[in-house]
Amino acid sequence: MSLMRAILAAALAAVASTALAAEPTPSSSSAQEGIRARLAADIGPMPSDVATLDGYVAREDWTSLIKRLALSTTPGDVLRDLDWERLKVVSGGNILFDIAYVNTLWKTAGSMPAPASDQMRQTAVAFALYQLALIDLDGPRCKDPTAPAHKFQLAMTNWPMIFRYGQSLPPQDQEVVKQVALKLEWATAPVRANDPALCRGGLAEMQANLQAGAKPQEVPADPSRPPGVYLPGKNYAIPHIVDYKPEYLAEALWKPIVEARRAKLPETFASWLKAPSAGGAPSDTKPK
Repeated sequence: MSLMRAILAAALAAVASTALAAEPTPSSSSAQEGIRARLAADIGPMPSDVATLDGYVAREDWTSLIKRLALSTTPGDVLRDLDWERLKVVSGGNILFDIAYVNTLWKTAGSMPAPASDQMRQTAVAFALYQLALIDLDGPRCKDPTAPAHKFQLAMTNWPMIFRYGQSLPPQDQEVVKQVALKLEWATAPVRANDPALCRGGLAEMQANLQAGAKPQEVPADPSRPPGVYLPGKNYAIPHIVDYKPEYLAEALWKPIVEARRAKLPETFASWLKAPSAGGAPSDTKPK
């Protein structure tokens, strides 16, 4: 497979639109497994340092993982990283894999000619919608509700250009990205576990560190970070000095909430893709 063909294979909104066009059906483990296998098709060689990447995951060393995934520059390295990220996403991995995949797709699309660039951007929109679905549907498992709410705000802050692009798509293309995201969420639901990355970063973790003696530290602006990451004025962070482990609610508490939200997910996706001039924007619909 040529590099160009392989990169285009990663643009799932284009290659999977026919297979994923149907509305999700009632739960069927074999059907969901089949969709996961289909979405994992065309995975090529893994990164040369895949053992290091998997080691970061095993140790939950997310900071090192994110830094490493931001380093790839050659087309071959980017492609292998995309394949590794996509495999983690469709296997039900935590939200950080999807964040990395969306960021890599969007960045790579900027160096691609049309129509490949548009296909990759549409794929980024589909997987960004999936990210919001993870926050909306897996967030109720977190005992600290401020953690998923913070992740939602970060997505809105860091990906405004992705959502604006999605809002600018014609209706038929919006329908494709919505269906890809819907089917992806449905297919990965049985294999998604409690997500420590989603349930960290809230007020409970901040309070745990402050009570342990952590002092707020000013965060200098970093020109290499995406625009919108920093608020006007001085920004502060609470150092992590405790081995914080998020707590989760019992399934009996979160399952009814999730089932109700999943039933409304098509409507929620539509609201996130509605242009501000039409009365809606992603920030108007936050996880409740």
